[in-house]
Amino acid sequence: MRLCAKCGADMPLETGRGRRRKFCPTCSPSRPRRKPEPSEAVTRAVTAPAGSVLDATRAALVQSGRLDTPMGQAALVLASRIDDAGEPLAAITQATKQLREALSSVVSEEQAAPADPNDEFTRKRLAREHGA
Repeated sequence: MRLCAKCGADMPLETGRGRRRKFCPTCSPSRPRRKPEPSEAVTRAVTAPAGSVLDATRAALVQSGRLDTPMGQAALVLASRIDDAGEPLAAITQATKQLREALSSVVSEEQAAPADPNDEFTRKRLAREHGA
């Protein structure tokens, strides 16, 4: 039988995998069971007024005239997810990256002319003629 390294008491027989214990259950160091308190910066960020990203996104889309486009609506959904206090930090970070990409593409995109399906056929025909 093994003895506790701290008090010298008999330790119970161990079964299973893993490292063998050095201390008996009464002498083993306890680990903190609570989560640490959040820092002051995190507390201030969580208590900031909600809706600020959504309002700024809506204003940018209205100014560019792209509020009613599908990508504009997707940007509003992403902005509302960022403002949601219940979202985990990883989701907020990912939504922020996606919002940046969506806003840059929506605000800077020009009014594209509708694509003509004949253009693709013409391009393929010309490539086939010049390639053969």
